[in-house]
Amino acid sequence: MAKYTEEQKAAVLARVAEIGVAGAAKEAGIPVTTVSKWNKAAAVTKAQAIVNKADEKMAAAMTEAQTIVDKADKDLAAAEVAAQTVVAEADAENKAAVKEDIEDKKVATQIEVKKKKAQTSRKVKEKKEKVKATVTKKVNKTRAAKMEIVFETNGGLQVKPEEIAGKVPKGCDAAYVKLEENKIYWVKGEETGAVDIW
Repeated sequence: MAKYTEEQKAAVLARVAEIGVAGAAKEAGIPVTTVSKWNKAAAVTKAQAIVNKADEKMAAAMTEAQTIVDKADKDLAAAEVAAQTVVAEADAENKAAVKEDIEDKKVATQIEVKKKKAQTSRKVKEKKEKVKATVTKKVNKTRAAKMEIVFETNGGLQVKPEEIAGKVPKGCDAAYVKLEENKIYWVKGEETGAVDIW
């Protein structure tokens, strides 16, 4: 079994991005199955890096949220201490009035703290959902890249994704396959077009 250096693999994978697996394999004189395995492994590694980065962002968001909650708790505790100090220093004659004012301030502070906690929790939840959706989409793309996908018409005609990619202009952003129309509709930047499948 032939052994290849990491530099050789990197060079071949760089060409895969430009001319495809088959083209890069032929150009380098390496079996297509070998280059295909390298390409899939690289895709999985990239997906894992995305997942790791997403985890880091989520952890940072949670840390930020916890910091806000901790500060809010400290502010509330400080407000309560300040309130107790005012009560202790107040004249006996005005003590009841002072207590009432302090209670109002405590309630107002508690309401603000609750609002901040609710806002923080909502933002953290939204960030989690956004990150989860992004990671799920990337993982699903990676899974799709590892599967052999075949589209078949009622008449038994078949076409594979790599065959579709070979029929549309190089550098396309998206391709929409309509088997019943025997058409591939492609999008490249602001350009659009269509080609026959068979």
